[in-house]
Amino acid sequence: EAIPKLLRVVHCSDDSVSAGVHGVYAHHSVNHGRPVFKRTTQYKGIDAFIYFWRDDEGDEFSGWWIAPSVGGEDVWVFHADAGSMVPPEAGWHAPHDGDVCKTMRVHVEMPGPG
Repeated sequence: EAIPKLLRVVHCSDDSVSAGVHGVYAHHSVNHGRPVFKRTTQYKGIDAFIYFWRDDEGDEFSGWWIAPSVGGEDVWVFHADAGSMVPPEAGWHAPHDGDVCKTMRVHVEMPGPG
C-alpha cells in the first residue's frame, strides 16, 4: 500500500476532541513499521499525530491513534484495525474510549497542482 503524503480528518462529531483532531496531516515519520502523520497546523499550540501502536502485552491498545504525541498517554481517538498499513477511513472511536463516530473520516488528501 502506498503511503499517502497528506490525510485530512473531518466530521468528528464529538465536541471534546473534534477541534483537536480535524485538519490536514502530512507524512512525518515511521512508528512500529507504519507511517506517522503530523497535522500541518497546531490547535491552541498543540500538535496532533496519527500513528500506529503495537501493544506487545496484548491487543487492547494495538491500532491507530490520533493524539498530541506519538505513544503518549494523552490520546483523542482510536481505531482497532491492527492489520491496516495506513489509517482507516472510517470506524474511529471518538473519544478513544467512546463509541464509534459514524461521521468521522480520515481521507487521503490529493495535493493540488504545483
